[in-house]
Amino acid sequence: MKKYLFLFFAVCAVALVACSDDDDDKYIMPQLSPNNTNIIVTASGGEKTITVSNAVDLNITQINNKEKGANDKISETNVLSIKNGKLKDSKNVTEGGWFTAKIVDKKIVIKVTENTDTENARDKYIHVSCGGSVYGLSLYLKQDKAASQDK
Repeated sequence: MKKYLFLFFAVCAVALVACSDDDDDKYIMPQLSPNNTNIIVTASGGEKTITVSNAVDLNITQINNKEKGANDKISETNVLSIKNGKLKDSKNVTEGGWFTAKIVDKKIVIKVTENTDTENARDKYIHVSCGGSVYGLSLYLKQDKAASQDK
């Protein structure tokens, strides 16, 4: 009888371990609308909105530029982040200079001022945490240069 009782408990232990729910350890991709992390804005500026439908808690954690250095190595420059204390508010970023980014519910609203420079386009990377088990986002914001006034 002891053999059967031991076998019964062994089977129960294996069944409980095999049926455990380990989905909490897996990250899921953000559901974006529009489904694009590249935000292109004309020289005249404007407003763009990205909705992250499965986000738990959106926060802007960093904005930066990227530059190619020696050996074509890409490095982040002009880093403003919550971590280094140069980004003051993770829900309302005004430190970009030519753009603002605001979190409204599950939306990222980006407003861009007019670019009057006919020589240079402008760009920034905006890093957003989504909370829970949703991967973070790295958005690329690019604004076209102004049209030349040549006649």
